[in-house]
Amino acid sequence: MTPDRGRGLSRASRALAVLLLSMSPIACYESELPLSPSGQVKVDPALIGTWKCTPDPPKSTDVAELRVVAFDEHQYYLEWQEGADTDRYRAYASRVDGSTLLNVRELFATASDVKWVFLRSRLDPPARLRLSLVQKSALAGLDAKNALKTIVRRVRDENLYEPWAVCSRVGA
Repeated sequence: MTPDRGRGLSRASRALAVLLLSMSPIACYESELPLSPSGQVKVDPALIGTWKCTPDPPKSTDVAELRVVAFDEHQYYLEWQEGADTDRYRAYASRVDGSTLLNVRELFATASDVKWVFLRSRLDPPARLRLSLVQKSALAGLDAKNALKTIVRRVRDENLYEPWAVCSRVGA
């Protein structure tokens, strides 16, 4: 994905760009397939709540609010609000070689627009959430099947990710 707001992006990519790129020009990897089927990893209660998010590293003064709700015991409902704009997403976790990545996609995307992005979330004390994205450049030249295999193989490789946002729990 690129911050190209409408030129050459699918509807889902443009919507997800609001969530994933409004604060930072990261080119994240988009996949037609998630890393795993949903229902294999339970919701992490530590992620549930409202978060105030800023770019990581700080490149602007943009601030957004991220609301994370357990949709069921395995899926998250996410709302990203920046100013008057609110976007909604579905997410669920995949366990990969002892690490957890979130599979994220726009909630109301049409079947032809569905693209998954992979988000790593790390909780740092006290009440700080760091979000990083699997970056497109780390998977350059790979077809979809091999890209997913590479993510699994490199899940612990910091060069697979691009820092995106740091969030603080609202009310903490």
